[in-house]
Amino acid sequence: MISKKIYSADGVVSRYLSDFLIRSDQFTRPYVFIYDPLLPTDGTGDILQNGSTNQADWVWPTNIWKRGSNTAKSADLVTENKWQVVDNSVLFYSPPPSGATVWIEVATTSEEFGDTLTAASVALAEAAATAALSSSTSAATSATAAASSASSASTSDTSASSSATSASTSASSASTSATNAANSATAAASSATSASTSATNAANSASSASTSATNAASSASSASTSATNASSSATAAATSAAEAAASAASIDIDIHTFSNKSWVSYSTGVTRIAGTVYTNTTGGPIMVSIISPLSANVSGTYARLIVGGNEVGMAYGEIFTQYTERTLTAIVPAGATYSFSSVGYGLSEWYELR
Repeated sequence: MISKKIYSADGVVSRYLSDFLIRSDQFTRPYVFIYDPLLPTDGTGDILQNGSTNQADWVWPTNIWKRGSNTAKSADLVTENKWQVVDNSVLFYSPPPSGATVWIEVATTSEEFGDTLTAASVALAEAAATAALSSSTSAATSATAAASSASSASTSDTSASSSATSASTSASSASTSATNAANSATAAASSATSASTSATNAANSASSASTSATNAASSASSASTSATNASSSATAAATSAAEAAASAASIDIDIHTFSNKSWVSYSTGVTRIAGTVYTNTTGGPIMVSIISPLSANVSGTYARLIVGGNEVGMAYGEIFTQYTERTLTAIVPAGATYSFSSVGYGLSEWYELR
């Protein structure tokens, strides 16, 4: 079951309480948008605060969606790095803007949400991939310019003397640079393959120019200059392709860091014990989530989650009259140690995303 509670933000309040128990940040998701009744209700007029309609321009909390329907959409989801769960409420690190609608959903199981918590991140990744493809297209255009310059060298060298051998050597270097550019671009997008083909044609044209350039020393100098321009164009193509490959590689790392991991439940007191130090030997980052009930009716109680010697999670207790429990969650880097300790708190559930 998924419950909803809707608030109107005043630009100052950062904390929004749920009427239902929030077990952890995996069991809730907040949406924030600005309802504008002057916009069409079918969504065709929805825009960001700066007038853009591109999801990639969404910025929390200064540039969010304005909608003609007072209903949250997946693009309004605020990702988990911008809020945390505190005492059965959602606490934003930066308060939602004044006049915005805050839509809090709470589920009894995290599976009811499916993959929607990552929807905004995926949209940004797709926009970055489009930019990478554009860079690859620029690489192909630069390599085509290299081929055109080398063809000019061939035309100029029709009557050139044997000194045009230097022009041939320069053009061959341009061919090598353009081929490397094509290989790098292939990793980012298949469209960069045309850069390699164009550069190879440039090298063949320059070799023909060298063969026919037997009798004109002055024209050979012009051919050498054209070949140098071809090399510069090919170098620019290689640079654009390398940037495209690097951009695509960073996107892949961001998206897939946790995509193939799943939650594992450990038996408290058996496989996971309070006060025991554990080490992340998985070779990649993991996430640890611990549920700790307050079990002593005294003040001065606490529960701690420690990663790599740093206290990254803390809950302080108070004298209580009803059952209270806290959830401590943290990411553990590869090779780092982690442990849980407490005074007056118990250890009821221990989960790891690995």
